[in-house]
Amino acid sequence: GEGDGLLVDCGVKRIVEALPQLRGIFLIDRDSRPLVSSQFAQVPTDFSVHDRSFFNVHMSGHSGTHISDSLTPRLTTLGTPFFVLSRRRPSADGSFNGVAAVAVLPRYFEEFYALIGRSPGSLYALVRDDGKLLARYPEPPDRQQGLAPGSGLHKVVAQGWERVIYTIPRSEFDEVERRVGYRKLEGFPVYVIAGIDSSAIRSGWFATMASHLIFGLPATLLLLMIIGVALRRTRRLYAEAERREAAEAALRQAQRLEAIG
Repeated sequence: GEGDGLLVDCGVKRIVEALPQLRGIFLIDRDSRPLVSSQFAQVPTDFSVHDRSFFNVHMSGHSGTHISDSLTPRLTTLGTPFFVLSRRRPSADGSFNGVAAVAVLPRYFEEFYALIGRSPGSLYALVRDDGKLLARYPEPPDRQQGLAPGSGLHKVVAQGWERVIYTIPRSEFDEVERRVGYRKLEGFPVYVIAGIDSSAIRSGWFATMASHLIFGLPATLLLLMIIGVALRRTRRLYAEAERREAAEAALRQAQRLEAIG
């Protein structure tokens, strides 16, 4: 009834308010019209998602969790671009009865990546297994851009590897050489990618080595001087011991000759 629908609206609205990464939650009927929405007290009569991929893929029979491309909102209340996690709603006999959809904000992930991406040339991204870009830091100029089919990263993703660390000689996004690692999110066709500019890695290594040299080189030189002094003294001791042995041997020989005479 209308009262039940209002309670559901209030419930999903509280969920969205508690999770800042969500933009909205929708329950959509088999005719592509939202039944319940966290965005509207009353869904507009002309609102439909019949041409959205996250609806059509389930209407065609997909029963798992589907993750859409980055979508541009049609309603001003939705604001920034988003991508959708959706699942099929089956009826009692198993037939298609609509879709449950959650709109997720890429900007939430990009703002988080900006907090941790302080190293020069840092790259963080969420990428679908077909190469479609969901979120990226630095923010991409074109959200529809994805991994090129011939790119190294796209190839290893296509091979089904769940985690890899390797060097990209030339990034397809900004032509920067990076050391990149990615990992597949368990249960989802999505990969998390993290990368850092190879020149930043080298600069960090040189800076670390320089700091070690500043403090370590004097100590190393002092240690070498101590070792040199000890080595010279040891050599003198060995030389003195050899002279004593030679003198004692000569004395014994002289005593034997004297006894024979």
